[in-house]
Amino acid sequence: MPIHTIGVSPDIPRKTGSLLISGHYETLRFTDTGNITKLDSYFLMNITVNQKFGGNFTVFAAGRNILNTSYESFDGYPMPGFTATLALKINCDIPTGKTDT
Repeated sequence: MPIHTIGVSPDIPRKTGSLLISGHYETLRFTDTGNITKLDSYFLMNITVNQKFGGNFTVFAAGRNILNTSYESFDGYPMPGFTATLALKINCDIPTGKTDT
């Protein structure tokens, strides 16, 4: 467990979407109960954008570890560098054939 963890996540609403920027800092951590072997502290920054188009489409884009920080959550297991996700969500109303009576 880290000695200290600090995070901030401002969510900036926009007219047809949102922008979320998050930062996470973890201080020095030890890997054993004797507090002999340690893992270095690290800072991660992520960004997420949601944007609606028309009435049925939403584009989602996320960048994780945008500073490409090299770090380990557990001793001997390096975590990935920068990763990106891009998605399109389509909202369709499909008639079910049922009618209200």
